[in-house]
Amino acid sequence: MADQTLSFLEFTEFNLKGVLLESFETTTAEFNDRHSYLIDYLSNSEVGAKSILIEHEYVDGDFLDDYAHYYVKCKKPYSRFCKRASFFKDVNATELEAQFASYLAGKADADEMISALGEKYLGFTIIKPLPTTVIGKTSIVPYRNSKVRGEDETGQRSIRCLRPYTATILGIPFKVESLAYIEQDRVIAACATSALWSAFQKTAYEFGYRIPTLYQITDLATMYSTTNRPIPSSGLEDPQICQAIKGIGLEPEYLEILDPARNYKNLLLANSYAYLRSGLPVIFLVLVTGMGGHAITVTGYRLREKGQIFNEVELANLKLPKGFKLKGSRIEAFYSHDDQIGPFCKDMVELAHEIRDEGGAQVVKCFPQLVGTWKDGQKQNIPLVPDVMVVPVYHKIRVPFSTVLKHAGRMDGILKAHYPGIDIEWDIFLSSVNAYKNEMSRRHDVPTDIRKILLESSHPRFIWRLRAFSSDIEVMEILADATDMELSFQVYRVSIFDTTLREFMVENKAALISYRQNDYFAKLLLELIW
Repeated sequence: MADQTLSFLEFTEFNLKGVLLESFETTTAEFNDRHSYLIDYLSNSEVGAKSILIEHEYVDGDFLDDYAHYYVKCKKPYSRFCKRASFFKDVNATELEAQFASYLAGKADADEMISALGEKYLGFTIIKPLPTTVIGKTSIVPYRNSKVRGEDETGQRSIRCLRPYTATILGIPFKVESLAYIEQDRVIAACATSALWSAFQKTAYEFGYRIPTLYQITDLATMYSTTNRPIPSSGLEDPQICQAIKGIGLEPEYLEILDPARNYKNLLLANSYAYLRSGLPVIFLVLVTGMGGHAITVTGYRLREKGQIFNEVELANLKLPKGFKLKGSRIEAFYSHDDQIGPFCKDMVELAHEIRDEGGAQVVKCFPQLVGTWKDGQKQNIPLVPDVMVVPVYHKIRVPFSTVLKHAGRMDGILKAHYPGIDIEWDIFLSSVNAYKNEMSRRHDVPTDIRKILLESSHPRFIWRLRAFSSDIEVMEILADATDMELSFQVYRVSIFDTTLREFMVENKAALISYRQNDYFAKLLLELIW
C-alpha cells in the first residue's frame, strides 16, 4: 500500500545530471553549462545536497501559463506536466524514503517531519518538459556562510534579496529562503524577461504586488512595440524593460553607468549597494565583450577589507569633498542570477582601461567590468561591462541615491573643515521604517536618549540612512525621507552617537551655521543637530 501511495514520488541519491537526462531523453550534447553549474552549486560543500525527492506529474503555475499561451498551440504534443526535484542534505535517499513512508503510515505527523527534515531542506527546481531549456523555477539556498541580515562582514557574501518559499510535499510545508531563478527558453522569455522575473520575485513580494509570469512580463514589455515580434521573444530593449516594471505597478529607477562615449557617468558600486543592502534586487544591463547586450539580476555583493578597487567619486567627477569615502564603493564582487549561467553566480569587479582614438588623440577610458562567470572556448574570461542599472521600486520611493549623496557630502565637508583628524566613511542605503525600528530596538550601542526618540518618532514609510563611521564606529546617522520630492530638503533627523563629537557640534552649532550661510541646505542640516 505504501509503495502505491508513493508511486508518484521518486527518491534518489544526488545525481541531478542523471535525473535531467532520464526525465526527458535529452542527449549528452544538449546537457549545457547551466545544468552543470546547478549541479556543481548544489554539490558544493557549502550546500551539500545528498539526496533528491522527485515529484512526477507536477503542475507548475509559471510553466502552465507559458504552456497555455504558446506550447499547447504547437503541433508537437508538449506535456503540461513538469517534475519538481527537492534537495536534501545530511540524509540519503533510502533514509528519506523511509521517513516519508513512516509519515504516510501514521507513525509521524507533519510537525515531526519538519523537525526531522526541515533544516535539511535545500530548496527545489522545476524540470520542464522541453527539449533543452528544462530548468524552470528554481529556489535553492544561498551558500551557508552568506550574510542575509544584520551588519555586513568584510570578505563575506552579503545576499539580502531573499524571500520565503514553501514547497508542500504530501501536506508537509518545507520552507526555504531564496530568490527564484529560471532558465530562459528563448521562446516566451529572453534574458531581460528572466532577469525581470527574478527581480519581481522579491519586489512584488516586498511591496505587495502579484508576481507576473514570464509570458505576462513579455506581454507587458512589448505592449507598445511596433517593430519586434513579442513571441517568440528575441529580447527586450531598455524602454521595454521599464514598461514591464511600470506594468505591474512599480517604478523603474533607471541609471546610466556609462555615457555614449563610454565615460564613467554614475556610481555603479555605491548605487547598487544602496539598494542591495536593503534587499532590493538590481538589474544590470551589460555589454558582453564581443557578443552584445545581456541582462542579469544582481542579488548580493562582497566588500573588501579596506580601501577601494578604484575611486568611484573621482572617476565619475562628482563634486564631493576631497577624500570622500563610501562603504558601497568597497564592493569587490557581485552575486547574480544569470540565465546563461545559473543562480548566485559570482563576478569579480575590475577596473577596465580602454584606449580609444578621439579626434586624432588617444584617450584612456576607465570603467568597471565584471569577470568570472562568462568564459570563451579556451576558458578565458569574457568581461561584462555594466552599461545601465535598473531597480524596480515602490512608486512612493521618489528620491534617488544621487540626491541624498549630496547631503552626506555637505556634512562630510563640515566635519573635515571644523573637526580636525576625523576620517569618515559613509554607509548609505535605503530602508523601510519597520526594518529601521526593528534594528534600532536591538541596538545597545546607541545612546539611550537618542534610541528612545528614534523609536518613538514617526518616520516616513521609506527612508535613506546615511551612517557616518570613524574607525569602524558609527558616530552619526542622518535620516532622509525617500518619499519626499527630489527638489526639496529630504533630511528630517541628524543623530550624533559619539559623545565627544556631539558635544562639539552642539556647542559650536551657531558658529557652524554662520560659516555655512551661503549653503542653504548645509545650514538646514546643522539646525537639525541637537
